[in-house]
Amino acid sequence: MRQSRLVINARNKLRQFILRELQNGDELSSRDLAKRICLKENKNTHDQRMILDVTKRVSKAVAEARAVKGPKDRTGRWVWLAP
Repeated sequence: MRQSRLVINARNKLRQFILRELQNGDELSSRDLAKRICLKENKNTHDQRMILDVTKRVSKAVAEARAVKGPKDRTGRWVWLAP
């Protein structure tokens, strides 16, 4: 069964969450950030369609937040660093 779409009303809410997570010092990919958002919102992280949707939205928000692209992680994905 597919869950409903994750609704994040305020664009700043998403950007603030991303910046807080990056400022913890973790190197996170867009997918990692998407999974953390889904966990915070009590959504199923195994719903690949939702993770893909949130990952796309996170990628756009990270670019707007001017985060710095870091090295690739162990799976070959680019990671983001706090600006």
